[in-house]
Amino acid sequence: GTYAINRALDMPDIRNRILSRNSQPHSPTIAIHGAGNAGLYAGLENIKRGRRVMIISDSKNAIVSKRESGFTREEFEIIMQMKAKGKSLMEAAEQIHASNSSDPSVTLVEIIPGEAGTKAVLAADVDILILAALENTITMDNVRDVKAPLIVELANGPITEEADRWLFEQRDEQLGKHKHWVLADSLASA
Repeated sequence: GTYAINRALDMPDIRNRILSRNSQPHSPTIAIHGAGNAGLYAGLENIKRGRRVMIISDSKNAIVSKRESGFTREEFEIIMQMKAKGKSLMEAAEQIHASNSSDPSVTLVEIIPGEAGTKAVLAADVDILILAALENTITMDNVRDVKAPLIVELANGPITEEADRWLFEQRDEQLGKHKHWVLADSLASA
């Protein structure tokens, strides 16, 4: 997944689309739908490369970093450790809060429970949306909510054929180029 993202960000059309919407173009923002191995390792590798993971969801909740810089590597490693123990993202958020020794009164993450968490991830105003959970996550019912110009399919078939076609047909009026690019599961998870 990370290699495919690196290659995609080298493509002028994708890079220019992200430049046009991001004040920190060398540090794109990321939302991750799915906190299993694929989503977690993609998140960590992207953080290591200076990209900003802003929100991640599992089957029960989503957690959002309250920092403009996204989750720190240490915070993301807490998420990974908690998930490896079978814990939820809500418990990971509590652990992140507990680890904030500098000022425990500052909330570093926001918890979005249930289906609202999934909706928040898919509609996040980020540069890259990583789909690492379920088949048919993006359908015609929710595709219009997707804002990310680069969508990476780490799960098998996370976008229905109709929604994929709709994404392909969307154009950026200012740039005259595609509004969304989808890195297909066959490429992104190879």
